[in-house]
Amino acid sequence: MIRVGCCSFIFAKLDLAESLRLCRTLGFSCVDVSAADVGPNAHVDQQAAAADPQRCADRVRDLAAANGLQLEELFLCPIFVDGKRVEVSHPDAAVRARLLEQFRGICAFARAAGFRSVMGVPGTPQQGISVEHSWANATDTLRQMVRIAADAGVRLNVEPHTGSLIERPDAAMRMAAEVPGLTFTLDYSHFVSRDIPQDQVYPLHAHAAHMHARQAKSGSGGCAVEDGTIDFAAIIRHLKTASWDGVIAMELFGGVGPKDWKQHAVIQNVALAHQLSTFISAENT
Repeated sequence: MIRVGCCSFIFAKLDLAESLRLCRTLGFSCVDVSAADVGPNAHVDQQAAAADPQRCADRVRDLAAANGLQLEELFLCPIFVDGKRVEVSHPDAAVRARLLEQFRGICAFARAAGFRSVMGVPGTPQQGISVEHSWANATDTLRQMVRIAADAGVRLNVEPHTGSLIERPDAAMRMAAEVPGLTFTLDYSHFVSRDIPQDQVYPLHAHAAHMHARQAKSGSGGCAVEDGTIDFAAIIRHLKTASWDGVIAMELFGGVGPKDWKQHAVIQNVALAHQLSTFISAENT
């Protein structure tokens, strides 16, 4: 079953409680939450969650329950080691080992809070080593992360994103083959904004466990619904044909204060959610 959700972290300057309340007010029943930062303004402080999983999980789980929301994916991105973001392709094996220990605590937090998955990133080419060496470091680290997540009872997804080792669909397919159990959080905006035809992305559906959605066009990874070129109706048809089961979470970033409707995160994300819901309903009839 295809469900439509929302990313609570897209509403700039709102804290986690306010963002979750807004998601529920807008009619969403499931959300992704960010642990991509540290410090008092982070929705989930990644380092605190890794160090004290149960205490941090209790807070997030209670906030979600108070708003009648299902927690879907923990938006992680790179992992902090000693206060710095570290890529899975990092050239130093000792640093990557510490990354894995942090990830173990994060997965314990995610499971205790009730998240179904954790979204990491697939690594980027690293300075001082070849792209293939970066690739080998990334795939070795991700194999271990898949096992750590599975042992904790959650799924590890990575996002094929612009600038990453798997920014092209063929590279993403290669990584899926080389890292058993690895699945994707798929966002078409990373491809369409770079003029990669969306039909080249369809094969990735076989490895997609979660999706993010925002309209995009050539040169822009996020734009108003009426200006975008992503054919979401075709995407939904492909997903339905494959009996895909998962959540498509709205992810156009922006604030909630006064602004033109084309730049307003609330208006644009609700408009796209309504459009996707209409496409899903049409395919169900």
